[in-house]
Amino acid sequence: MTQRTVKSALRVLEVLKLFAERKKAMSQTDIYQGLDMPQSSSNFLLRTMIEAGYLTYHREGRVYFPTPEVLNLGKWLEGFGYDFLFGESVITDLMQDLGDRTGETVSITSQNDIFVHFHRINPRNRPPELQFDQGLVVPLTYSSYGQMLLSRQTDRQVDRVCRLIKARETNPDRRFDLQEMIARITALRAHEYAYSLNPMLPAAGSIATILPITIAGRDVAIGVGGPAKRVEERHDEILAAMRETIEKYTARLLAAFGTEHSLPDANISTSAPLI
Repeated sequence: MTQRTVKSALRVLEVLKLFAERKKAMSQTDIYQGLDMPQSSSNFLLRTMIEAGYLTYHREGRVYFPTPEVLNLGKWLEGFGYDFLFGESVITDLMQDLGDRTGETVSITSQNDIFVHFHRINPRNRPPELQFDQGLVVPLTYSSYGQMLLSRQTDRQVDRVCRLIKARETNPDRRFDLQEMIARITALRAHEYAYSLNPMLPAAGSIATILPITIAGRDVAIGVGGPAKRVEERHDEILAAMRETIEKYTARLLAAFGTEHSLPDANISTSAPLI
């Protein structure tokens, strides 16, 4: 899809994300090479972040490090359940257990406007051509995660979102028949799980469902993904593992998040994937 971004704003977030990934103080060279940006641009950006109070600079070591204000920026969000997405929590245990049972990559996602946001990814047995970063944001129609999340919306919202995604899609390989997509997504309301391929990664397939909780008022989808051929061949096995694992952790999830969304009737056939 075509995306417009404010480059300087995005660079600030990329700097903070780089620190989150490397978890150490870094030199200017580490930063501009890590982000593949011009040295002159990085100099201005880092100086601005220091003056704004979000980076500190140690002259003796000539390295940068985030200030306590960066931690404080998002600390208030812990009360909305975001803290359960990272670190040690019932979500961590659920993802680890499901990964152990299936031997495949497990992801946690939620809806962000017309996109699905991959908040956390536990990679397993994933070939290089199927690699993508945690934090990825893609249109809802692109994956089983997004399609399941969108199926929770009203008919009007489903229609509107599908039209927006199709209108913004410039890659002909990713365009879809509008009425077929709307019908597919609304049909998912009668199913517990969904399977689909990803048009960004045609060799990738995933099975996803909605967890019986919300985080900050948003539904949360969990799924198992990997090479499409392998996921299709193991469809029933993966589906059974997902059902059993989620049931095992449901009480802990509800205790942690204090809310329950009933799942649709489990009337999905396990004889074939939902395509």
